[in-house]
Amino acid sequence: MAMRKKTSSLEIERRSMDMQMHEIYSEQIAQQLIQKAYIPLQGEVTFEDVKNGYERYFKNPNKGTIVEYEDYVYISSWTRKKELFDNALHTVYNELKSWPEERYFVRDGGFKNWMLNWKKASNHEVLEANYRMKFEKYKIEKLPERPFCF
Repeated sequence: MAMRKKTSSLEIERRSMDMQMHEIYSEQIAQQLIQKAYIPLQGEVTFEDVKNGYERYFKNPNKGTIVEYEDYVYISSWTRKKELFDNALHTVYNELKSWPEERYFVRDGGFKNWMLNWKKASNHEVLEANYRMKFEKYKIEKLPERPFCF
């Protein structure tokens, strides 16, 4: 009597597939994610790539939270280029001015105060000090730093 080798299988999306098929499927999904990423996941990333990625993301009707807008302003400030920073502030202002103040901006005393606080981010030294404080607060100072190239 010949014994057949039993292959392992997984259930994905309510269908069973063997491990080899799973590997192919996983690779296809990974490639789709790479292609759909707002910011390139491979190769060199420029500030223009980041800017375009955020601005494309902001057009998504199912946006995330205010954090993405804050990140965009921080990254723009990090370039130390006033034009890029001002453009980011303008974009963020136009995107968020219609958001309900009571839901998003109470902590800062309203939308106008929130925007005024972001103007301070144009000072690179203040920005860096703020990040260093957060590194210590969240105990992430030992994580490797990557330079951002413009």
